[in-house]
Amino acid sequence: MKSHGQVVLFSFLQTDLEINYPSFFLYLRFCFAGFLIYCLTGCTIFHVSVDSLANSSIHKETYVLLPGMEKVGLNDLEYAEYSNYVRRALISSGYVPSEKFDEIEIFIFMSYGIGDPITAYKTYSVPQYGKISGGTSSFSALTAGTGGTSSTIGTITEPTQYGVVGSRTQVRSETTYFRYLVLEAIDAGAFKKDKKIIPVWKTTVTSRGSSDDLRRVFPILVAAARPYIGTNTEHKIKVRLKEKNPEVLFIKGIDASSK
Repeated sequence: MKSHGQVVLFSFLQTDLEINYPSFFLYLRFCFAGFLIYCLTGCTIFHVSVDSLANSSIHKETYVLLPGMEKVGLNDLEYAEYSNYVRRALISSGYVPSEKFDEIEIFIFMSYGIGDPITAYKTYSVPQYGKISGGTSSFSALTAGTGGTSSTIGTITEPTQYGVVGSRTQVRSETTYFRYLVLEAIDAGAFKKDKKIIPVWKTTVTSRGSSDDLRRVFPILVAAARPYIGTNTEHKIKVRLKEKNPEVLFIKGIDASSK
């Protein structure tokens, strides 16, 4: 606990800095604000699930990436941004892009989206603290003896003690959004020959969280999926990532060593 002298000294130093070194004091404030922003963004942990299925008898790598949603074309701006992330993940995993129809071995369809908000309510009790004993009380006493009667008046002071005196019920709401990415590969040779759709592999990435900004979350979904694209995970894989993780920075095309 600071003494009165310490408080006065701190107040004096703060005032002196503000008057004589305004630029320095402003710099400190900006640094603190920047630190708070960094913690609120880069420190957020995203929980992602990856579930991948694969046909072990088919091994093909030359691909073309296509939108897997209706009314979304190759020139769609959102698709163009997201597909760059996915291509970076595919190439780093050994897949070879091609625009020559005869060379393409698999068509990879990309679907993505964000669901409607879901709000959940949680009720919990908050303890209330207060004085439970102690303090100062008055007393008076009357005594009688051979010499007559006398009265005694005084006070008794006991140490004050604090503790839980009750509880208060509070309700907290939490709104979350379901975010997803699906990559589905089909055999291009079979489709070109007989128009048959033969699945090669399918990788599904899902996440639920408070952010409704898919542009912010999408690189994290791709980074979580990258080690498992085109594989058989046999079960859902739980992945925890932050926006500043090297895996996410790689998907964004940012050199992690420069951060």
